[in-house]
Amino acid sequence: MQSPERLGNSTNNHMINRILYIIRNEGLSSLLRRGWQRLLFGGEKEAAFRKWIRRHEDWDREVIRSLTGHMELRPLISVIVPVYNTDPKFLDVCIQSVLDQYYENWELCLYDDASTDGATIECLQKWQNLGDARVKTAFGTLNRHISLASNEAISMATGEYVAILDHDDELAPVALFETVKLLNEHPEADLIYSDQDKIDVKGRRSEPLFKPDWSPELLMSVNYINHLCVIRKKTGDQAGWFREGYEGSQDFDLFLRITAVSDNIFHIPAILYHWRSTPASTAGNILAKDYCTDAGVRALNDYLAGRGWPARAYAGENPTEYHVRFAAQGEPRVSIILPFRDKVGLLRNCLHSIRRLTTYDNYEIVLVANNCENSETFNYLDSLEKEGDPRIRVLRHDVDFNFSAINNWAAEQAEGEFLLFLNNDTEVITPSWIEDMLGYAQREDIGAVGPKLLFEEGTIQHAGVIVGIGGFADHIFTGGTENTFTSFGKDTWSRDYLAVTAACMMVERKKFESVGRFNEEFIVCGSDVELGLRLHQAGLRNVYLPFVKLYHFESQTRREWVHEKDVECSRRYYAPFLEAGDPYYNKALTLETTSGEYS
Repeated sequence: MQSPERLGNSTNNHMINRILYIIRNEGLSSLLRRGWQRLLFGGEKEAAFRKWIRRHEDWDREVIRSLTGHMELRPLISVIVPVYNTDPKFLDVCIQSVLDQYYENWELCLYDDASTDGATIECLQKWQNLGDARVKTAFGTLNRHISLASNEAISMATGEYVAILDHDDELAPVALFETVKLLNEHPEADLIYSDQDKIDVKGRRSEPLFKPDWSPELLMSVNYINHLCVIRKKTGDQAGWFREGYEGSQDFDLFLRITAVSDNIFHIPAILYHWRSTPASTAGNILAKDYCTDAGVRALNDYLAGRGWPARAYAGENPTEYHVRFAAQGEPRVSIILPFRDKVGLLRNCLHSIRRLTTYDNYEIVLVANNCENSETFNYLDSLEKEGDPRIRVLRHDVDFNFSAINNWAAEQAEGEFLLFLNNDTEVITPSWIEDMLGYAQREDIGAVGPKLLFEEGTIQHAGVIVGIGGFADHIFTGGTENTFTSFGKDTWSRDYLAVTAACMMVERKKFESVGRFNEEFIVCGSDVELGLRLHQAGLRNVYLPFVKLYHFESQTRREWVHEKDVECSRRYYAPFLEAGDPYYNKALTLETTSGEYS
């Protein structure tokens, strides 16, 4: 999985690799804008992470052993490690990290894929001769590469679960304990994954990735599961384990196929895996394995075809990132519901962008004039009516302002099977915006669909909603620069969220009506989040699509005003999620800002 390396705490060669990567893929201006900032300020972030580690990773081995003794389930876990020409100093610490596990019912399956480096062979033989029956070694005579070598290691396994460990990475001492702890809470789990960070050649940790709970759309955008991953052996057998020909994305391919046979997928919100970052590794330099993205696209398209879904996968903005486009089925009517009150310049700009750029034909625009007063507004509306565009209808609804009630009323007047709620201060960027959102909104498992919204100067306004930020809910990554790595990942990844903003949101009419439409107790804001929560509770997932973009000219100081009743309603209706935490966020991440960083 691609995640930009911080320039300030790596070797000189690694630094050169990253500089070349940024220039080649993002341009010199990007290097000047953010690359050197990382070089200059990386040490500060590293120190902050060390402080976080001291605060959150104070483990007591004896206490954990005592807890393990009271667990009903204490399964054997087979840790598989395919080895090829590994530097002994890294292989040693990799193996030692397994021996240091607080949970002791494990076996280590080391399979050497015909290494040509004698030092690697000697290292394995040293461990073989230690006499610990839990450490198994096998030596291949033919180099079969990572997929088949991994399968050979799995063939050595006798445990009920298989943990995947790369030959130069490290496990946290509590990795297997936390896994078994989760299995005692969820014995049905077939795939378990944890948070992760990177570790350099000197053992320094950096770049934590704090992941959400199971997010199907996110996995189809990037291999966020990655490390640590533990799989029930029977489930892996059913999926067929690793496939030859998908090297570079062999684990991504496996995870996709497992999700096709099981949805019992669970997340441990703790850093249990340290991914070795060297200039030659994928962790340190994604260009070290430039075939990874092609293999990932093929794996993803295989998966989509196997599920019978009308979709295609494409390479995303960065290596090992992907965009999946679901083709719209037929040409159902889409009603763009657009309330406004004067501000005719904004309205004119919004309508112009829709009519000029939109490539989908079967849509109507339902303009809802609410208490307009300016003559310029009425003149513009008259001009629209004289044009006679059958796709545009102008309705007047002069009632006291209530965002929820106005949109509910407009939905009743609309003719479309799909409703696209849109603010008048938006401007279309992506011509295929309607069909891209429609392809997702047509899926039975999807509720609301939202795009990426940008402020006028190009920073992020909306990339999904996190419940709990700011006390109630807010847009993640707001004010940030596109394509920037954070401890929560990137804005370029499609994701499941509890909610997306109604500034631009598509939902199928029957789903909208089945959950009760917008809650009219909300006056100005908050009802879009509450609608998303009800769609979620109905078993639907709300999706954010980063490859669909619009401008949203909302003030960066957020909404112009917030009604006190909205605050009270938010407190009441969001309460279960505020208490339990947003499953698509991570408890390690801050609720004080929208930065996506840990606290």
